[in-house]
Amino acid sequence: MQQPHVIIVGAGIAGLFMARELSPHAVVHVLEAQERIGGRIHTMDVDGVVVERGAEFIHGNLQATLALVREAGLGTVPVTGEMYRYKSGRLEQESVMDPHWDLLLAKMEGLDEDMTLAHFLEHFFSAAEYESLRAQAVSFAGGFDLADASQVSVWSLSREWSAPEETNYRITRGYGALVSFLEESLKSAGVLFHTGDAVSVVEMDGEKLRLVTKAGRSYTADKLVVTVPAGVLRKGAIHFPPSMEPRLSLMDGIATGAVIRFVFGFRRECWPSDAMFLFSDEAVPTWWPSLKGNHFQLVGWAGDVKAKMLHQLTEEGQLAAARVSLCVLLGLSADELDALVVFSLVADWTDSPWSAGGYSYATPGSETAKRMINDAHPGLVWFAGESYSGSEHPGTVESAILHAQEIAAKLLSGIRKGRESA
Repeated sequence: MQQPHVIIVGAGIAGLFMARELSPHAVVHVLEAQERIGGRIHTMDVDGVVVERGAEFIHGNLQATLALVREAGLGTVPVTGEMYRYKSGRLEQESVMDPHWDLLLAKMEGLDEDMTLAHFLEHFFSAAEYESLRAQAVSFAGGFDLADASQVSVWSLSREWSAPEETNYRITRGYGALVSFLEESLKSAGVLFHTGDAVSVVEMDGEKLRLVTKAGRSYTADKLVVTVPAGVLRKGAIHFPPSMEPRLSLMDGIATGAVIRFVFGFRRECWPSDAMFLFSDEAVPTWWPSLKGNHFQLVGWAGDVKAKMLHQLTEEGQLAAARVSLCVLLGLSADELDALVVFSLVADWTDSPWSAGGYSYATPGSETAKRMINDAHPGLVWFAGESYSGSEHPGTVESAILHAQEIAAKLLSGIRKGRESA
């Protein structure tokens, strides 16, 4: 019996892993709007130095990601060190949470009904004595989860903030090496990649699909897997048949966080050698040293509100704001900083046409929406990736891999049942 033709839209980690799962059982084509593959994984080589413009960390002992790293023959480096905060004119170690933090976690865990963080804080912690607690909770949600306090689910934050701490890791050669491993193995397996070919229209004719790209190319398929982030689809980047609108409207409940990432290369280390994270209240509030070796990098991170403010600036203005933040954080003059900096770059994911943000976060009701979204034309059109995953590791590469595995298994099950009934 002839193998089914499957088209995967999007060559991020979910699309690549989906192709890996399906290629032994189907003819697989991967359509990618950009000229490169990897999606929100974007590793660069700057004068022989690994620089990550996108995903960088493995957030704990995440088995699917670590297994793939081992299969690719790559190594990992644990992320260790101390937290520092700039206050009173200098960097000081920061290890103490707000004294009311445990109370906040207990109240979160005891909620019978989900709500937004803003509503939760207003309802339970509006007193003046909780002012610093409110600020810390909103800062954590915006900085780490890229989440708007007026939208993010308290239940999701509760699971994350109450979970035992695990060591984070980096891939020694960067996430890009993992993408290259998958690309090479997929090409060897016969998977065809079409880069620089953005899908604009999906049409259905009975049990057949036709995709049209912005360049006017046309592709037909028996099955379609869309791994494009939900934020991009919300903007109408791909037009689907009207019959899919009820399910596509569920994407309104999947929020995507704003983030801008900076990377500065230095001639030498000019921050505490044991630093894992450096915090301040500046325009770019969070920094961390990247892979060490014969080079020194600081990565800057601005999420949610801070990112939205910086997004209004030109790239030159964003880098200028980052430089001011670094001068304050490191106690350097502008001239001293300039003498130390070897290179600098900015990756503004906030309104990227290919991602429409950094990564997704849960809102009240979004878990239900994610479960229902693949009920749209079951067996014919599927959605996969971290945007659509209900994984307990939201916004991660792990989440994308696990969801790709889940959807691939369902798709293949449908193919087998179809053959049995034929």
